[in-house]
Amino acid sequence: ESVRQLDLGLLSYDNYPVMLRDGEISVRDTFYENLEIVSAESRRVGWPFWAFGLVIGHYDYAPPVESDLRFEVFNALAYGAQGIQYFCYGYRDPKGFNTTISPIGKDGKRTSIWYGMKDVNAEIQGLKEVFLDCEVMETGHLGTVPKGARQLYSMPGPVSSIKCGDQGVLVSRIRNKDRNYIVIVNHEPRQRQKVKLKFKGNMTRIYSSSKKELAKSGTYRLDPGGYLVFQY
Repeated sequence: ESVRQLDLGLLSYDNYPVMLRDGEISVRDTFYENLEIVSAESRRVGWPFWAFGLVIGHYDYAPPVESDLRFEVFNALAYGAQGIQYFCYGYRDPKGFNTTISPIGKDGKRTSIWYGMKDVNAEIQGLKEVFLDCEVMETGHLGTVPKGARQLYSMPGPVSSIKCGDQGVLVSRIRNKDRNYIVIVNHEPRQRQKVKLKFKGNMTRIYSSSKKELAKSGTYRLDPGGYLVFQY
């Protein structure tokens, strides 16, 4: 209803998933469910969607680190996001906000998350051939399937099998112009895992540095919040 009434031509939303409660880091169980909803609505109305990454620690959100940011934005990109926004750049600490870190600190100097934003932005730019103006053909999850998300039942493209840890991964099949891509994103912002991939055809791995190399079947490492991108 709000989409119809506002008629903005753009969907923008936030869901900050990385929480710190009783000293434990966790991911909100609505994170992937919200991505499913906004990406489906984006396709339905024909508008692009933008997603936020959290770069200020406050309330019971974990003080953000670079892997949290990478986790948030590359999951969103794998669901088709066409813009990335950040909340928020400068230091602010209204009563009860309990700010822990922001890109520009209280002293006006850059902090570690500022440099994390810089690195993640460079990675996004390095992979714009994949994500900019792309069409997401299919998404699915392996391992632990998050609330509101879909399990991956069939392997995409020339992939014959994907085996991951219990943490699970998102698998997205993307079309951009005349090229096909497969993106695999770690479900965990603070834990690494290994993913075993088997290919039945030619695959090229693409890095954010623009490096490309022939991909071989085998075990790949997913860093915390990390991702793998392949072209076929």
